[in-house]
Amino acid sequence: MQLKDSQQLHMQGSGSMEEKHERASVILRDAFMKNGGFFIKTGQLIASLDVIVPAIYRKNFEMMCHDCKESSYEDVKYTIEHQLKMPIEKIFSQFEQKPVKSASIGQVHKAILKENNQPVAVKVMHKWLLEQSPGDVKLIKKFIDIGEYFFPEFQFQWFGEEVEKNLYQELDFQREVQNGEKARQNLKGVKGITIPKNFTQYCSRSIIVMEWLNGIPIMDIQQLKSSGLDLKKISTEISTAFNKMIHIDGFCHADPHQGNFLVRFNEKNETEVIILDHGLYVTLSEKTKVDYSRLWQGILTQDPILMKKAATDLGVQEDQFQLLVSMVTSRKYSDVIDKELDMKKRLDSPSDVEHRQELSKFGVLYSQQICDILNKLNREMLLLFKTKEFLRTIDNKLGLPINSFQITVILTYIQFLQN
Repeated sequence: MQLKDSQQLHMQGSGSMEEKHERASVILRDAFMKNGGFFIKTGQLIASLDVIVPAIYRKNFEMMCHDCKESSYEDVKYTIEHQLKMPIEKIFSQFEQKPVKSASIGQVHKAILKENNQPVAVKVMHKWLLEQSPGDVKLIKKFIDIGEYFFPEFQFQWFGEEVEKNLYQELDFQREVQNGEKARQNLKGVKGITIPKNFTQYCSRSIIVMEWLNGIPIMDIQQLKSSGLDLKKISTEISTAFNKMIHIDGFCHADPHQGNFLVRFNEKNETEVIILDHGLYVTLSEKTKVDYSRLWQGILTQDPILMKKAATDLGVQEDQFQLLVSMVTSRKYSDVIDKELDMKKRLDSPSDVEHRQELSKFGVLYSQQICDILNKLNREMLLLFKTKEFLRTIDNKLGLPINSFQITVILTYIQFLQN
């Protein structure tokens, strides 16, 4: 995207704020898709930020969650042989040249290890990404500077800072291996959750070799039902795992989009969720973990005093706590404290079009105040917004089979007892 595109958008920006956002979102989407790589990752982040980002951006950027270009087999072969210092034929007896999945950071190939005939998934980083990313980060920051020049009331420096920090986490696959191992230990007591094991002798900064696990994509609801998998158990297992990661462990998978979950029957014929892609985790300080849990306790018990105290402890002003509650829950504050509604109706993400449109207008109306809050919040909180929205999307797709907020009540109470 060139500077003249931004100038043209500004000069021709007649019409309502919604119309301006429509034009801006299309220009940004096309530019991000053209540049690929890091820009795709940035677009995916934007698409996940409900309330924080106007709905039209999320709608137009959603395609970036699915459409990612592939690296050639030649580049994949070069990366493997260069990193592992041996011919690919000495490692794998079979290697499918066509990837089974391609994402913004890398792609996955199915293979068989030569040493033990073990089917494995081989995740290989796009060869050009390490070279291109530093320049991409600078360019994204320049876009933000340009945006703030034309629209000084909107402060998005927090976005550039977070994107840069998170990108460099994901560009180190050895960190991803470590994250996966730590999460497996943390979740070993949670029934119905599994994380693929890694073959660390074949892992490097740009390669992960892990066990191949078959499963049904979590968004394929028809196949889940026809296979006899229990949607209630799926929802319960995911909610329990992520509430534990956030409120107990303080170490949480921060990229739980729909492509990172598979579901299967395990060897005991029980419903089991496979969690993939452990490149991005958020580590909460003890204080942030406690304050965030208190905020949810206030929300769940409809206690404004507790909500306000937790919000100010997290870094926002007292007069902003209601807006923070709306950002965390994706509901209007008046819904959150409505005594006539039960917990599930108060806090479930609204699914009907009218309420979603109302929520989008709310985000546009308070966009300046939202940006102000995001600049003040503890940085660990930003990834939690994205994590919560991804999980809401999955729960809605599953048909909201359980009251997941009851699980949040239990885990935040356990966290309270521990402290």
